[in-house]
Order: sequence, then C-alpha cells, then structure tokens
Amino acid sequence: MTNLSVRRKGSMLEGLAETIFKAAGFDVQRNVCVMGYEIDLLVKFGDRTLLIECKQYEKSYLPVKNLIFQWKEKNKVLNADRVILIIYGVDISDEENNLANECGIQIWGIKELNEFLSIINDRERLCADILKVVNLKERDIAETNEKIFKKLIWKTLLSGKSEISEDERFSVFRQALRYRIITNLKEFGSTPKLRENHIDFFENVIKETETKRKLLIFKVRSKLSERIIWDDIKNKIMQLKPFSNEIDSKYLGYMQRIEEGFQEYFDWFTYNKEEMHRKLITERLLGLESDKHAIFRTVQVQEFEAPRIKINHIIFNESAIGDIKILEWILTDLAYDFVDTINEKNNKIKELHWYPASLQETVEYTCRILYEYFGIKRSDKLLDKSLLTSDEFYNIKN
Repeated sequence: MTNLSVRRKGSMLEGLAETIFKAAGFDVQRNVCVMGYEIDLLVKFGDRTLLIECKQYEKSYLPVKNLIFQWKEKNKVLNADRVILIIYGVDISDEENNLANECGIQIWGIKELNEFLSIINDRERLCADILKVVNLKERDIAETNEKIFKKLIWKTLLSGKSEISEDERFSVFRQALRYRIITNLKEFGSTPKLRENHIDFFENVIKETETKRKLLIFKVRSKLSERIIWDDIKNKIMQLKPFSNEIDSKYLGYMQRIEEGFQEYFDWFTYNKEEMHRKLITERLLGLESDKHAIFRTVQVQEFEAPRIKINHIIFNESAIGDIKILEWILTDLAYDFVDTINEKNNKIKELHWYPASLQETVEYTCRILYEYFGIKRSDKLLDKSLLTSDEFYNIKN
C-alpha cells in the first residue's frame, strides 16, 4: 500500500512538472524509454534536452547520493544538456546539493515548482525564469547533434549503402543549424525586428535557391541539391553580412563546426576496421525503439538465421542452433531460457533467450556469435536485416 502511495505522489510530481514545462512552451514527452532508460519527462527546448526524474521519498528509498550517481552515469549515455531531479518527502543537505552540482545535476523541490506555478499564465516570463534556473551553457553544435549525426552514419552503413546521400547529409546539417539559431533567439532574447530579419534572410535564401532549382530542372533536367542551399546560405552570410558581425561570425562558425563534427563521427566509425563492427552494433542498439530488435548479419557468409538482438536481450530460434553446447562455450553463459512462442506464420516454435547484464555485455556476446559461431570476418560488411526489406537484402546479396 505504501509503494502505491509513493507511485501516486511521484505521478503527481510528474504531472505538475509536465504542466509547467508545457506552459512555458517546451516540448514535453512523459514516461518514455530512451536508449534503454525509463525517463519520467523528456523535455526539448530547440536543440537542447532536459531529463526530469520525479521522486517521492519514503524511508525505503535509496539515498539521494545514490540517485545522483545513478543519473550521472545514465547521462554519460543519454548526453542531455541538464538532468533535473524533482524530489519531495526528504530534506536535501548542502552536501547532496553540492554533489549534484559537481555532477551537472539540479535538485528541485516543491518550492521551485510553486514559484513556477505562480506565474504559469505568463508564458514569456515562465520560460525566461526556467531558463535562468536551469542555466544551460551553450554546447558545441556537433556534440549537441551527436545522436542525429551518428544515426545517419550507422543507418547508412548497416543498410548496405556505399555512401551517405548528399541530400540527406545537408538536410540534416540545415536542420541542426536552424534548431540552434531558433534556440539562441529564444534563450538569449530577441526583438520582433531581429526575428523578422532572420525570417527574411533564411527563408529568402531558400526560396531563391528553390527558384534556381526549378529553372535548372526545366532547362537541363538537373537537380539542385541540398548542398547548394547550404552553400548559398554560407556565401550570402559572408557577402551580405545580414546581421551584426558577432552574429554573422557565430552562424558561420556553427556551419563549419557542423561539417567538421559530422566528418569526425564518420571517421570514428570507419577509421579502425577492427572496431567498426563493435561501434556499429553499439550505436544501433542504443538507437533501437523499445519494441524492436536488430538482426545483424553479412552477405559474405553463407545463409544463416541470425538472432534478434536488443539491449540486454538475445533471442535465437532453436532450429537455428546446431549445438547449444557450442554457444554455451562461446558465450561462457549457461543461463538462458527456453520460451514457446508463435511465429509470423502462426507456427509454434521454441526460442532461446539470453539476458546480458549490460549493453557492453550484449555487444560482446553479439560479436562472439558473429565471429566465433557464424564465422564472420571483421572485414565483412555488417548489415542489420531489420533495416532492409527482403528485396533490398536480396539485391545487396546478389
């Protein structure tokens, strides 16, 4: 009964926090799973991300210090701009507050929530006050977009494509630039005139470029790429100097850093062929939706039925395993479950389920299965069959 009461009070805190951030104009998702972690509130502000954990404390709960250390470790993976712990039912000591600050984490209580609730009908002031309290520092724009850039890279490589589409790449670049500029305008304040100047410049550059695109298509049946739009924006900032010198330099710096950062992430994936599979598997598993599995395999090795893999879960069809004892030796793990299930053809089948203790262990097991059980080489092109249709996989194979 006590636990139910705690959950209800925790849910009330989530509801209050959700109401406050939505009233301030933030994008809020409640009770979502991100990279295998349950998040009470995922809050977006332009290209910034806040993670909110709500806790109603009782005697049975873990110490606040442990909660701080837990979220410090989680955020090494999630890479949010700020983690906020909203805690009710226990007094927070100076030592705990200092520890949280050292870990880049804020602790809020009912006092902070009530202060925000008192101005909930004044959106501009509420947004400004939240941003003042949260105190976000401007981050490297490539680091902020790390997950987006990495996803474009691993999705391309694991889909068997020889290169990343230029249109896809520069479309992602433009989105990253746009979100950062809008974030800056909101976070650091802007006048109607300044916003109008941004609309006139960026939207007119795109319209002019689109007009050239149509003319080229009409005249020479060619196509103006996203790269041309990107280059037009860059060149016109340098030539027209549409804003102040400080803002013009900042925007050109963003564009340069986006290009450099994307290349750095691509090199990180590809420069070391010995580690390339491991990095692709890791990033793919981190990017999986909660109800999906990855199916890693290659076209170089003869046909085999690959296991379905997600963080902390590996599933084999029993019919795909020649000798379970071999897998026990390879995985050095006797702890697996036999599970009866129904496949897509409505046939009853038996599956073997392994439950690795961490993402790192899942990646290690996956590599052992690929290299030692199926005989894949580290130089083989790794694919994720779950990203491909049967026809696409067949075309790559042949």
